[in-house]
Amino acid sequence: MRKLIFIILIVCLISSLLPLTAYAQTADWSTYSTYDYLSRFINQCGKRVAGTSGEVTASNWLRTEFASMSGLEVSVQPFDYTDEDNAKASSSNVIAIKQSSQATDTQVIICAHYDCVMTGEGVFDNGSGVAVLLAVADSLVAQDLPFDVVFVAMGAEEAGMYGSQYYVSQMTQADIGNTLLVINIDSVSVGDYIYVYGEDVKTDYTQLFVNAGQNNDYDVTVKSKPLYKDIQLAYTGYGGYPYYQTAQLSDHSSFRSASIPTVFFFSGNYDVSLGYQVSSQSTNEVMHTSSDTLSYINEKLGISHVLKMETVVQSITKTLTSPQNATIISTAREHMVGWFWLQTWPVCIVVALLFIVSMVIALRHLNKLRKQAILDDYEVKTDTLFKSVPPDDIYKL
Repeated sequence: MRKLIFIILIVCLISSLLPLTAYAQTADWSTYSTYDYLSRFINQCGKRVAGTSGEVTASNWLRTEFASMSGLEVSVQPFDYTDEDNAKASSSNVIAIKQSSQATDTQVIICAHYDCVMTGEGVFDNGSGVAVLLAVADSLVAQDLPFDVVFVAMGAEEAGMYGSQYYVSQMTQADIGNTLLVINIDSVSVGDYIYVYGEDVKTDYTQLFVNAGQNNDYDVTVKSKPLYKDIQLAYTGYGGYPYYQTAQLSDHSSFRSASIPTVFFFSGNYDVSLGYQVSSQSTNEVMHTSSDTLSYINEKLGISHVLKMETVVQSITKTLTSPQNATIISTAREHMVGWFWLQTWPVCIVVALLFIVSMVIALRHLNKLRKQAILDDYEVKTDTLFKSVPPDDIYKL
């Protein structure tokens, strides 16, 4: 009896300590800069739906965070837009510039949108991108690179990429020409793998980020986005964007449409889906759902979602700070796809195949109709030949 009571007491003691242990593990994640930024961003800013006071709160929070990093020139770029309900709304981009001490007019832009949809807390989409953006800024602020680095927290992406569209509209031709590369970070924590998107052909500058990401400290898998997966989407010119790729629906597309090279970080799992719709095999779908909360992601993924964010930080900082990469980054524009047929080759192949199949079916049907017509004509002639002649017709002959 005493043994039974002792065992029960031990079980109760362990059970009472488990929540404390889990809390301690979660609290320890704040030693990772990305989780520290993410948790404070989510807890202090709440919902950040485009055009609402919540988005304004987030904008102010971001401005304060950037301003706390010595060496950044921080400004806010307000803009107005008309939403899908034809209502007027306002938002803003938060901009922080790290000037190079070297004589240069060139720049690299790193961006992530900070607004979210109404459902959930916007942790995966895109608190994770914001956390990475701030962590990268914190890492690069003390570095003297051969180009300026412009960090931009974009507003109103979920409403229609209005923040990035406005930012590009305010760039001069000189600004566009001097922009070596745009790095966009969107939803990088929940997916099974980190994918690096670039052109619809393999390029050296995209591979720089893949290689740096693969040599991470956390055993996180980083891959190039499979080019063949583009066949799932037809070229529609969505939102006026002529550039065709699977992940065109994020802020980098606004820059790519202005003929600026882009790299896009996203997490998902192409191995189990034709597209990015399946992010992770270990969770329910998270993006734009009520599951996109810090508590759910912490519970289901544990520290793995933090390590994915840390991996993206390493990929970006290692690539940009490596002197031997400067030449490849500076010539990224030369590797941009300029041919329409190459941009849309999967769709062209599908259309061509459908045309060929349609022609084969049409020809077979036409041949069948011709045979039927010959038989019908033969039957008519045979019937006329052997048909008995009426008596009246005999006298007419």
